[in-house]
Parts: sequence; C-alpha cells; structure tokens
Amino acid sequence: IASRISGMATPGEVLVSDIVRGLARTSAGVAFEDRGDQRLKGVSDAVRVWAVKPLDASRVSELPRGQKPAYPDHLTHREVEVLRLIAAGRTNLEISRELVLSLRTVARHITNIYGKIGARGKVDATSYAIRHNLTVEG
Repeated sequence: IASRISGMATPGEVLVSDIVRGLARTSAGVAFEDRGDQRLKGVSDAVRVWAVKPLDASRVSELPRGQKPAYPDHLTHREVEVLRLIAAGRTNLEISRELVLSLRTVARHITNIYGKIGARGKVDATSYAIRHNLTVEG
C-alpha cells in the first residue's frame, strides 16, 4: 500500500496512509492535509491518503514534542478512534477495514474500552462518546 500511495505523489510531495499519519501524529514539525479516500490498484477498499506538510519554524515551537492528547478514563488514541467508529454505528468488520486492523484486534480494543468506561455494549459506549465529546476528531 505504501509504495502505491507514494507513487501518487507529485515531485517533492510526501503522501502517507491513515496508519502512518496516526503513528506520526504527535511529531512536532509536521501537519497533514487530507487528500480523501483513494482507490489503489490491488487493494479492495479505498485508502485514506494524507499529504505531509512541514510547519514553518514559528509554529513548530508551539507544539509540545511528543505530547499526546489526554483522553478520559485513560483511553488511548486508538481506543478513541475505535470508540468514534462505534458511535458512528460501524460494525466490527467495518472498523477493522477502516483502521486496517484484524477483527481480533478490534474486539480486544472494544473489550478494553468497555472495561475502562464501564460500558456493557455499543449503546453504552456511544452514550459515553457523546457525553465526553469524543464523536468527532479534533
């Protein structure tokens, strides 16, 4: 997937997948511009593509290096991503495809989320996400 995405880039441009963006999200000095879902040859599902945009020096100093957002109840960034998709009504299979995770990994994240927030199912989890303003990124 990475080689196909990089093949879409114009000279001097760096494109990455959602996975790479998620891993690099806390790095100082870069921002990401959404290029939308792209169909890649040999890949059955559309892949979200992001352009890497270096920040100018004046903005880099504003970013705390390596700081991660604080989520309630010690939820991780990935768990919040899964929770958002649960709240959006996605099935486990849809979550696994969107986040490029195995079904088993999605199930493990959901179990961890439920344990941390005291949910008994997706309705409870959705209610929690709404109450804690976790239904949209940002």
